[in-house]
This record gives sequence, C-alpha cells and structure tokens, in this order.
Amino acid sequence: VQTHMKKMVLLVLGLAVAAALALSAPASAQMKIGYVDMDQILQEYKPFVDAQTDFKRYSDELEKQYAEKENVIKKLQEDYERQKLLLSEAKKQEMERDLQTRVAEIQKFYQESGAKVQQKNQELSEPVYKEVNVVMERVAKAGGYDFVFNANQVAYAKDEHNITQKVLEELNKDLEAKKKGSPATK
Repeated sequence: VQTHMKKMVLLVLGLAVAAALALSAPASAQMKIGYVDMDQILQEYKPFVDAQTDFKRYSDELEKQYAEKENVIKKLQEDYERQKLLLSEAKKQEMERDLQTRVAEIQKFYQESGAKVQQKNQELSEPVYKEVNVVMERVAKAGGYDFVFNANQVAYAKDEHNITQKVLEELNKDLEAKKKGSPATK
C-alpha cells in the first residue's frame, strides 16, 4: 500500500512539474511528453528474458540444495526417534548434537541463500536495466521528448505518446549490432 502511495505521489509531483514547466515555457514552445511500458520491454527484450531464465535456474539450484539438506535432517531425526530407546546416553547425545549442528547449518544456508539470490538477481538484471535506460534516453532525445514517464505511473495517455515499440526496436538493433561485432548505434 505504501509503495502504491509513493507511486501516486511521484506521479502527481511529476505531472505538477511538467505542468509548471509547460506554463512557464513560451507559448511557441510545445512540450513533448512520452511514456514507455517497462513491463512490456522487459518481457520482450531477450537479454532480460535470458537473465530471468538464468536467475530461475540459479534459484532452483539453491532450493534443490536446501531440500537435500532438509531431507538429510529428516532422515537423521527419524533414525534418532526410532533408535533412541535402544541407544546409550553417549550415542543419544552424539546424535542430538549432530542434528543440532545440521539444523544450524541449514538455517545458515537459508539466510546466505537469500542474500545470494538478491545478489544474483541484481548481477543479472542491472546491466540490462542500464542498457534499457541508455536506449530509452537515446530514443527520447532523438524524438525530441522533454519527458518520458513509466506507463505504470501514468493514469491516462494517448497511444501516440507511447514510445515502447521505438525503444524495443532500438534495443533489438543494438543487440543485432553486438552479435555482428559492430558498435551499437549512437
């Protein structure tokens, strides 16, 4: 809810700034405002899709490792419960210590995995976001746009102000240029 409120406040502030600038600009200067659908870009831009696939693979591997550790603990616990009446006090204590150690290890693994997952997500997605922002700025400048908003923060806009396809086209051109070994378009 707070995130939604923050987005609304940012939208209102952004529109207020745009309106103030429009009112203070000379009548002959026309402001040009556009918007992009970042969700669409990220769903259709292959490097981001690939990054998400790599992230899912990484996350799934950590989950698999956690499940394996959890199964070992369950088996040890079942063995202990089945045998505890027959075990000597020393053997019981040894098995209990082993279980406690493994439980502490799995808790540590779980905590570290959370940090690793966040780090991996940032490592994979940050370069893509940077590339999208560079291209979005290039498209905005080339189109003479004064402002470009994220479609998620715009309550209403005419389709003619949507530059999402232009940004996707430029991103894909850059991607093709990189594949061919030539420099990206400036």
